[in-house]
Amino acid sequence: MKKIHFIILSMFAYFLFAGNGCNKRVYDSLINYNSPTPIIYESLHDSVKLNKFIGADLRYSKGNYDNEDLALLRLNYSYVSTKENSFSNTSIIAFGGYYHVKGLGPKQGANYTNTDFNGRKWGTGLLGNIKLGLNFKFDDFKLGSGIDFLAGLETGEFLDFRNSAKSQRVIDSDRGWASANLNIFLFSSYRFQNSSILNMQLNVGYPGGISPILSYQHRDNIYWISFLGNRGNIGIMKSLETIF
Repeated sequence: MKKIHFIILSMFAYFLFAGNGCNKRVYDSLINYNSPTPIIYESLHDSVKLNKFIGADLRYSKGNYDNEDLALLRLNYSYVSTKENSFSNTSIIAFGGYYHVKGLGPKQGANYTNTDFNGRKWGTGLLGNIKLGLNFKFDDFKLGSGIDFLAGLETGEFLDFRNSAKSQRVIDSDRGWASANLNIFLFSSYRFQNSSILNMQLNVGYPGGISPILSYQHRDNIYWISFLGNRGNIGIMKSLETIF
């Protein structure tokens, strides 16, 4: 009987002093709230090979918890190599944006402290990204799959918030200033009018979870969207060869 009482008291003490551990929120790195970018193919414009692109995209979505939201802007440079049955995209990406935390004011929700964690938490970072894929080609139609590897660094208020709130046992977060993630993807594309490519792509993994992407590449411009549920991206890319 004494042993049973000891176990009960131990469990009670754990939940009393663990900082409401069973109700802790979990926040990820700002990097992982974004979606992958689309495949880019080499193309020709007035006999000039186009294989270097710069681009920008904007992301907006709901956050993890009630009334939270986030917005991210990415700027990227990509080098593209396209062969008969394979391709690679190598990118450097700079990003910045905010995550709006709500429901963690002093003595509010899972926050048992006097610290106010609410508000927009800004962050920025730098990423490296490589996509590798294989495809079968049937005239102007391609069908294939690949991997999308991403690694990067993050700094700013959102990182500081995660570190501070975790140290006070208000939230859980295993993500520090560095992240490495992997996606796999399936795609199908169709080339028409010799200079235009319509591409449909489905990524599964981190970041993005499940991310359907539709892109249209016309000569030196690429327009793309990714949308699922309460989140979406819209972006544009342009060939450097036609700018300089």
